[in-house]
Amino acid sequence: MAFRRTLCVGDIHGAHKALVQVLERSSFDSTQDRLISLGDLTDYHPDSDKVLDTLLTIPNLVAVRGNHDIWAEEWLQTGERDSLWLYNGGEATLAAFERRDDTTQERYRRFFSKQLPYFVDQDNRLFVHASIDPVLLLKEQKEDELFWGRSLWTMATHSEMLGLPFPKNSFHEIFIGHTPTSKIWPDCKPVHIGNIWNLDQGIKRIGRLTIMDVSTKEYWQSDFAEELELF
Repeated sequence: MAFRRTLCVGDIHGAHKALVQVLERSSFDSTQDRLISLGDLTDYHPDSDKVLDTLLTIPNLVAVRGNHDIWAEEWLQTGERDSLWLYNGGEATLAAFERRDDTTQERYRRFFSKQLPYFVDQDNRLFVHASIDPVLLLKEQKEDELFWGRSLWTMATHSEMLGLPFPKNSFHEIFIGHTPTSKIWPDCKPVHIGNIWNLDQGIKRIGRLTIMDVSTKEYWQSDFAEELELF
C-alpha cells in the first residue's frame, strides 16, 4: 500500500492530551497516512489506556516496543507488580488499566504482543525504541540494547560534542526515542546527529511530544507537559 505520508511519534508515556494535539496539528489522516510509534506508550501520565484506545483506531500503525511497554504487558499477562516499574511511572498505568474491564485489558494484551522489536521501511530507515549495536546485524541485536540501551545515542552525542567523525552504520536513517533530549537541549526540538533522529523530547517530565514526517522532516509538537496539566 502506498501511503500519503509516514509520520513517526516519540515516547508518549500516557500523555493522551499530547498525542491528540500532535495528531491534530500534523493533520494526520488515518485513512491515508502511516504512523510509526517508537514505543514507551505507558507510564508517568494518567491516560495510558486512552493512548492505547487511540492507537487501536489507526489501521496503518507500526508499533515498536519500548521498555515501559514490556513492564505494562507483564502486568497484563501475569498480574505481577514489578517494583521497578511502579517506581518508574507504573503506578499511573496500573490505575489507568485497572479502571478498564477484562475485555478491554485483553485488547491491550493483544496490542502489546504484536509490537515489533524494530522496523525497517522500504527506504532503509530503521525505527527502534532505544539503540542498536552498530557492529552487529539486526538479527544479532540483543533485546537489552533494542529496548533499554543508550550506546548508539551516547556515541552520537560524544561525537558531536568532541567534533569526531560520526560512527558509521548500515542504515539511511535511524529514528529513536528512549533518551530524552531535553536534558541537554532544553528547547525540546528534535535532535539530529549524523543519520540519527531522536524524537524523545521529554514529555514524561517537562518536555513535549513530537511527531515527524520522516520524508520531509517537518515536525509538530504538543504543548509542554506542564501546560497540558498532565500531572
